[in-house]
Amino acid sequence: MSRTRIIIILGVILAVFLGAGFYYFNSADYYKPATTLPIKQLTISNISLTVEVASKPADQTRGLSGRESLLPDHGMLFAFTEPDIYEFWMKDMKFPLDFIWIRNNTVVQLDHNIPAPSDNSENPARVSPKQPIDTVIEISAGWLAKNSIKVGDRLEGLTK
Repeated sequence: MSRTRIIIILGVILAVFLGAGFYYFNSADYYKPATTLPIKQLTISNISLTVEVASKPADQTRGLSGRESLLPDHGMLFAFTEPDIYEFWMKDMKFPLDFIWIRNNTVVQLDHNIPAPSDNSENPARVSPKQPIDTVIEISAGWLAKNSIKVGDRLEGLTK
């Protein structure tokens, strides 16, 4: 086989692998959650939001840690049986988050752009509400501002 044919064949093989990689990293498969959690469709201030429901303690502890990103208009919901001041941390996070703190299906506090740690810090950012809440939604930073969510907005579609 001539050298030119070998180079052409290797070029075609390389192009196929690069194309497959480009497709994968730009597809929904790349963004699939690390675990299989229940999915809910919610609405806040007439804005649709798809959330994974972290109801088990292990899922709540893991949260979004280790994920590369979220799909647009997707987040993670943490629903608690009793209102309290729950603390969340940014351990092993790879992207910043917005937090929606909710009590009785009403937004009571918003925290914008909580940063991911710049390294695998032993002391990542921690965030908690200023009052007892029963539900938290984490979404990619910027979602709150983009959708003009504000304190007092109602959460629709959540049944406990």
